[in-house]
Amino acid sequence: MSENDLSRKIKTLRANQKITLEDIAQHVGVGRSTVRKWETGQIENMRRDKILKLAEALHTSPAYLMGWSEDPRPENYAAAAPADETELLALFNSLSDQGRALVLANARMISGMPEYKK
Repeated sequence: MSENDLSRKIKTLRANQKITLEDIAQHVGVGRSTVRKWETGQIENMRRDKILKLAEALHTSPAYLMGWSEDPRPENYAAAAPADETELLALFNSLSDQGRALVLANARMISGMPEYKK
């Protein structure tokens, strides 16, 4: 998915729901200017925890924002993921990059999945 798709989705969802930049910024924990930059595509990379919070603020799913789902309804995202999977994802997203790498290495070891290089 291109940055333009993400930007367009953010702007469209916010406008359709009549949510202000300030409302989004407050919910996500960023400045109003950051939300504006997301909408205009000026920010290329968005942290995972911010995507989750942004999806909550826009009443959609992270999967829709990222282009993995065509359905913007959040209930379809929640219904698709068991509660423990949702909790695990939230915990994973709260970790530092080093913590995420450690969790992935341990999960691969436990599952028997071979290590791979990115």
